[in-house]
Amino acid sequence: MADKKSIMLMCVAGMLSFKATAGDEITPHALNDNNKFIFDPALLKGSGFPVDDVAAYIARNQVKPGIYHMDVEVNGASVFQGDVEHVTRGEHVTACFTPEQTEKLGLKKTILDRALLKKQNCLAPGDIVENATVETRLNSMKVRLTIPDAFLAKHPRGYVAPEELTSGDTMGFVNYNVNQYYARYRHASQDHYRSTWVGLNNGVNLGLWRLRQQASWVNSNPGQSSWSTNRFYVQRAILPLRSDLLIGDSYTGGNFFSGMAYRGVSLASDNRMLPDSKRGYAPVVRGVANSNAKVTIRQGRSILYEATVPPGKFEINDLYATAYSGDLDVTVTEANGSANRFTVPFSAVPDSMRPGMFKYSTILARSRYVGDNNLFNENTWQYGLSNSTTVNAATRLADGYQAGMLGAVYSSAWGALGIDSTFSHARMPNETSAGWMLRLTYSKRFAPTNTTVSIAGYRYSTAGYRDLTDVLGVRAAAKRNNDGYISSTLNQSSRFEVSLNQSLGKAGNIWLSGSSQQYRDDRKRDMQYQLGYSTQFANGVSLNFSLARTRYTQQSWSNSGYDNYLNDIYASRRQTLSAVSISIPFGASRRNTLNTAINNQRGAGTTYQTGWTGVTDGTQPVSYGVSYAKQEGYRSTLGATAQTSTGFGSIQGSASHSSAYTQASGGIQGAIVAHKSGITAGPYVSDTFALVDARGASGAAVIGGQGAVVDRFGFALSPSVTPYRYNNVALDPANIPHNVELVEGGKRIAPYAGAMVRVTFRVNKGYPMLITLSPSATLPMGADVYNSNEIQVGMVGQGNQAWVRNDKLADTLTVKWGNGRSCRIHYKIKKIDSEKNIITLAEPCQ
Repeated sequence: MADKKSIMLMCVAGMLSFKATAGDEITPHALNDNNKFIFDPALLKGSGFPVDDVAAYIARNQVKPGIYHMDVEVNGASVFQGDVEHVTRGEHVTACFTPEQTEKLGLKKTILDRALLKKQNCLAPGDIVENATVETRLNSMKVRLTIPDAFLAKHPRGYVAPEELTSGDTMGFVNYNVNQYYARYRHASQDHYRSTWVGLNNGVNLGLWRLRQQASWVNSNPGQSSWSTNRFYVQRAILPLRSDLLIGDSYTGGNFFSGMAYRGVSLASDNRMLPDSKRGYAPVVRGVANSNAKVTIRQGRSILYEATVPPGKFEINDLYATAYSGDLDVTVTEANGSANRFTVPFSAVPDSMRPGMFKYSTILARSRYVGDNNLFNENTWQYGLSNSTTVNAATRLADGYQAGMLGAVYSSAWGALGIDSTFSHARMPNETSAGWMLRLTYSKRFAPTNTTVSIAGYRYSTAGYRDLTDVLGVRAAAKRNNDGYISSTLNQSSRFEVSLNQSLGKAGNIWLSGSSQQYRDDRKRDMQYQLGYSTQFANGVSLNFSLARTRYTQQSWSNSGYDNYLNDIYASRRQTLSAVSISIPFGASRRNTLNTAINNQRGAGTTYQTGWTGVTDGTQPVSYGVSYAKQEGYRSTLGATAQTSTGFGSIQGSASHSSAYTQASGGIQGAIVAHKSGITAGPYVSDTFALVDARGASGAAVIGGQGAVVDRFGFALSPSVTPYRYNNVALDPANIPHNVELVEGGKRIAPYAGAMVRVTFRVNKGYPMLITLSPSATLPMGADVYNSNEIQVGMVGQGNQAWVRNDKLADTLTVKWGNGRSCRIHYKIKKIDSEKNIITLAEPCQ
C-alpha cells in the first residue's frame, strides 16, 4: 500500500503546487534559489492533510520510505525487476539494493567487489559508485540509475546476464493437432474416403534436462491405422560452452554434407545464447576519433548504429546482423563539426562468421531412414578470422567411408565468395571410389541498381565422389539384391542455382530463381526456373504475377517384396505454370479482402478462382473465407473455411462442394500442461513457454497469448517466449471480477531454451468500496485503513472518503493517523450490484 499512498501524495502535491502558481501575484517567497516554485503550507490550513508529507514531495523528496516492486534501469537499459527498498538518507529518501541486486547492475568486477566488501544489506547508489545518481518514478514504477560508463562492464547490446536466466519449473506438456477429413464421391468406384490424423508433440522438463517426443497416429478407411514416433530425445543446455547436448533422434545440419536423420549423441553450438548484436554476420567497424565524436553507420538509407566515442581508436563490434549484402557507410562527426567518412565492405553468404566468433558441432550416431542403422561420426567447425575471411572445416566418417572438407568465405567490395572442397573415399559393393566435390557460393547487392544476388551456387563433382547417404543406400540395396537405388545426388556431375531480386521502387519488385542438375548416367538434365513480379498500390490493392517451368526425370517403380526400387527406365517430364492474382482490401481496417486469380498449367487448362476473406470484430475474432473455382473442362467448386482461437486452442473447419464430390474437414489444435498445481489447457505452445499463475484473476487475458485467458483455477499459458532474451509476460485485467485487483500487470523473464517458466502475479482479492465517513472531526488525507486482521486495505482520500478493498462482506475497519490516533468503521454489505464496479457506503468513523 506504500506504492498507492505515495502516488496519491504526489498527485495532491502536483495539484497544490499548481494552485501556488495560478495566483494573481507571485511573491519572492514563492521562488527558491533555482527559480522553481515551492509549496506554501498555508494552502492546507483546515484540510486535515499532513502538511509535512506534501512539503517533502514538493522539495523533490517524492518517495516515502518502504518497499516498492520496481523496474530498475541503468543508463536507460532495464537490468532487473524486483522489490526495491527505499530508505531515508539525510534529508532524502533513496533506493538501496541488496548484494544480490547489486550484482545485477552490470558493474565492473573490481567496482562490484569493492561495494560488496562493505557487508551492507542495503547499498545506496552512493555506496556503490561515488558519482552515481538515482531517480525513483512512481508513475512508471521505475528506478533509474545513472552510472558513468567507466564503472560499468562492457556488454554487447541485447546481453542477458547468466544469473538472470531461468531453467523454469518441472512440468510436462502435450501439444495436440487433430484433423478429421471426409469426402463423398459421385460416379466413382470408391464412394467415400475418411481419414483421422493426430499429431502429438510432448515434453517433460526436470531442471535443465528436456525430454521431447514427436509422434503421430493416422486412421483411414478401409481399416488402415498406424502409429509412428518421428523423434524422441533428451536435450540440455551447457551455457559455459554456448552449446546444446542432445541424446536421441535428430538431423545433421546439412551445411557441408547432405542432411541425415540419426539416433545418437550430439554436442553443437547454440547461437541463440549469443546477444542479438552477436548473432549472424556483421563486420567490425574500426576507426579513429580526434575528439568526443559521433559515429553514424548507415546501410543504404537506414541508420544501423549511432554512438558517441572518446578521442582515440574505437571499435564497434556489436552491430546487429542485417541483409546479406550492402556496404556500410561510416561517418565520424567531430566535436568541431568536421566529418570524416569511409566505407566498410559488407557482403555475406550463410557460412560467414563475425571476427573471433566460432561455431561447431560433433555427432556420434547411427543413421535412420537410410542404410542399416550404420554408425557414423560428423564434425564441423567455422571460425571468423577477420571482417573479410571465415574458414570452415568438416569431417564425416563411417565404416568404409571417409570424407573431409576445407573451405573459406572471403568478403570484399566485389561481394562475398565462398569456396570449399570435399574429398571422399568410399567402399562400394563392387568397387572402391574416391573423388572430389567443389562448391562455390556468391552474394552481392549492387547499390546503384538496387539488385540483390542473394544466393548463387555452383557445385561440381568428379566421377568418384560419393556422399555418405548414397553409399549407405547402395550398400543396403545390394544386400537385398537390388541394384536400382537412386537419389538426386547419386551420379550427379554438377548443380547450379541462382536467385536474383530487383527492386523497382514504387513500381514493385521483380525476382528470378533457377536451378539445374546434370548426371553421369542416362538421366537427362533437371532444371527449374521461376519468374515473378509483385507490386502494391497506395490504396492497398496488390498485384502478383509468376511463371514457373520445370523439367525433371521420372523413373518407373518396381517392388521386390521388401523394398521399393527403380528400374533403369527414364522418362522426361515437363511442366509450365503461370499465375496472375489481384487482392483488393475493403473497409477502414482493410481486414476484408476480395481475391481473384487465374492459373494456367500447360496440358491441364486454366483455372479461375475468386474469393472473399475477412476477420470478424470482437474479443474472439473469427477468420473466414468463401471461394468459387472453375477449371476448364471440369465442374465448378464452392468452398468455405473458418478459424478461431479460444482460450483452450484453435478450431478450424472447411467444406467444399461440386457435382462430383462433397468434402468436409475439421480440426483442433492446442496444448495441455501438467504442473504441481494441476492441469492447464491453452493454445499450442512452442518449445519455450510460460505458465501464468494469477490465482483469483480468472478472465484476465494473456497479452500476445493467442487468445489465452486465466482459467477458473487461476492459470493460463503464454504460449511462446524467446529463449535467452528478456520477455515481458503481461495480463490484461479488463475481464477480471470486480473484487479482484492485479497488483502487477507484467513480469520479465529470461528463459533457457526449452524452459517452462511459472510466472506468478500478485493478486488482491476483495470488494472495492468507497466509504463516505461522518466523524466528529475531519480525517486527514492519506490516513491508512486496516481490516480486522490488521492488514492495510485502503486509505482516506478527499472529502472524508475512504477507498477500501476488503475480502469480507461485513467487518470492522480501523483508520489510523498521526501519533496513535484512530477511529473505527463498522460496515455490512447487504447486496452486491453486479453492474457496478464500486460499492458505495456511508458509515460513521467512531
